[in-house]
Amino acid sequence: MNPAFFQQIEGILHWKDLNARHEAILEIITWMSPELHDLAKALDRFASLRRTGLNPWLEKLRRHWPESPAAPANESIATVEAPFDATGGAQTPFGHRWGGDVFSLSSDHFEIIRQGQALALDVMSEYVVFLKAEEGARE
Repeated sequence: MNPAFFQQIEGILHWKDLNARHEAILEIITWMSPELHDLAKALDRFASLRRTGLNPWLEKLRRHWPESPAAPANESIATVEAPFDATGGAQTPFGHRWGGDVFSLSSDHFEIIRQGQALALDVMSEYVVFLKAEEGARE
């Protein structure tokens, strides 16, 4: 089992309408080619995979991918010497990760945080991270 599998499914696991999207894909295939749709339906494993859930796949990943050391409790910020590639299951201070981004803050950004506002950062066009000053840490 290739760790890239997890990277591929990670992007869709949070979808609440996965079944509807699957049906839409099959409909699009029908528009492209009714014959291809027949083949896709004959080979489609989506329903059986949805019924068995993620646990069989996650177990395969656990057997073929080393365990990540758990991050210390309540520690989601780490100091590192320099940014690094945190994709493809890379080992990080928080365990294995499959994506990351780098943001450079200007003095204006720091001033915004000092004034009590927060910055919203768009991570990989999928996640939002907020930066703010700790309560009582503002000057």
